[in-house]
Amino acid sequence: MSKVIKTSGCADNCAETTNESTPFVKVLDGRKQPIRNLWQRGKTFYARLSVTTQSGSKSDKRIALNATTVTDAKSELAKLRLQRNQNTLNGCPASGAVPSC
Repeated sequence: MSKVIKTSGCADNCAETTNESTPFVKVLDGRKQPIRNLWQRGKTFYARLSVTTQSGSKSDKRIALNATTVTDAKSELAKLRLQRNQNTLNGCPASGAVPSC
């Protein structure tokens, strides 16, 4: 991760460092193998799933998870996959359409 140094015209005495936007990073399991469709950005875990939109087209969406550990994130990911397969993701009816996330 790179850092940006910003100076505000104070003779370089009061330079402050700020982080650029944090990238998405693949989540690894205990054997250092990537977990499919599970990403992390900062402290937030994300599921990256292919969902059908209301117009009928498929698109990849990153859905934030309410998990603090990798184990919790894996269980939430499994629940989201099940909901997607049952066409009830985000409380949608069985039409298979998902509102834009």
